[in-house]
Amino acid sequence: MEALTGAGLFGKATSVAPGLARLMQLRYLGHVLRDGHKLSMRDFVERHFRETPPTESAMATRWFVALQRAVGRQLARAGAAVELNLEQGLVPHLQIKLKGTLGRAFFTRFARRLPRLLHRTRARVTLIIEDAQQQQLHHLQRMLARLARYGDRIYISAAEPLRARLAIDLSMFHLVLEPSRGAPAGL
Repeated sequence: MEALTGAGLFGKATSVAPGLARLMQLRYLGHVLRDGHKLSMRDFVERHFRETPPTESAMATRWFVALQRAVGRQLARAGAAVELNLEQGLVPHLQIKLKGTLGRAFFTRFARRLPRLLHRTRARVTLIIEDAQQQQLHHLQRMLARLARYGDRIYISAAEPLRARLAIDLSMFHLVLEPSRGAPAGL
């Protein structure tokens, strides 16, 4: 930036003294990629803020009906639940409450179907894991590993002791923190 000094001379105005070394150097290394495609702000805005087309809601509804046919009895036996929220103009939101004894068949069917929904729509998913027995942890971990690529749209709510037992990196998901069971109310 050129500046006129008090003596009437032109000079350069800088924020760092010329005798000091550069404080920080930035080097361009390339684009940020997700699934082999460049990420941009436009992609983010389109995914999160544009109105949901009716076809996307219809697709989520068809997927939900198929899921209920595939695993509905297993969910009911275990006391677990799956809900689909399709508010007008909003992104479809799926809430899955896992509790009770859900076997390998449930996790296999569910883990096959959920990535299809996430790939074809902008749906968001909340996994509420109330309890998991030791034999379920392996299946739950495999399912979460398959869902990791969609972690920006998946919210996981689980008590701290259960999160500690999961041998998978949960940093790619949104974690919903719960108070521990022994914590006094109001803290």
